[in-house]
Amino acid sequence: MEERYTAGELAGLAGVSARTVRFYDKKGLLKPVAYTDGGYRLYDNRSVLQLQKIRLLQYAGLSLEQIGHMMTSQGGDSVTELLWQQKLLLEQKRNQVNQVITSLEDALFACKKAGNERGRMSGLLCIAPCKSFPIEICR
Repeated sequence: MEERYTAGELAGLAGVSARTVRFYDKKGLLKPVAYTDGGYRLYDNRSVLQLQKIRLLQYAGLSLEQIGHMMTSQGGDSVTELLWQQKLLLEQKRNQVNQVITSLEDALFACKKAGNERGRMSGLLCIAPCKSFPIEICR
């Protein structure tokens, strides 16, 4: 007979809380394979893999709705397409973050050049959309 795990035991194996396991059940993402006489959820080894898959897809930025669709979808093409779309979105986010970091570095350099390392950057709200900063924002 295959090993069975309670929600708490499964959670411990996957590094999540039992509450998370129950939440995934409520959302239809991770159904128990059986119940104890006392009504406790029971999971098997396939459930461990399923939970790891859910966590990986969440980490990749997919919503629970998208994950649910992937789990119920039989076609590998839709899963592959969704993963490619998510990869492209993450690459766009990475590029945006890199632009913000570059802008912050430019502003810090401008402040240092102006002799105002602690700078009262009243123009700080402009950091994200601006490509370069006039030295005046550090004065």
